[in-house]
Order: sequence, then structure tokens, then C-alpha cells
Amino acid sequence: MLHRMEDNKLITRYILPSISAMVVSFAYNVADGMFVGQGVGENALAFVNITVPSLRS
Repeated sequence: MLHRMEDNKLITRYILPSISAMVVSFAYNVADGMFVGQGVGENALAFVNITVPSLRS
């Protein structure tokens, strides 16, 4: 039982930062899309949406 509690704490310790990073990344992508779409235009937003995934892999 004690070993299982330690595993759960360890999993939680690694999951929370991962979830936080995903939320921050999502918020950044939404804000970036809003600024690019409104500031530069629809074509620039399409270009960003096509090129960014290829840069991350």
C-alpha cells in the first residue's frame, strides 16, 4: 500500500508540470494566432499554421 502511495505522488509530481506546460503552450498559440490574424492578415496566419508544426518536429 505504501509503495502505491509513493507511485501516485511521483506520477502527480510529473503530471502537473506537463499539464501546466500544455496549458501555457495552448494560450500562447491562441494569442499568437489572434495577433497574427488581426495584425498581419489571414494569409500570414495560414503561413504560421502550416510552418510552425514542421519547425517543432
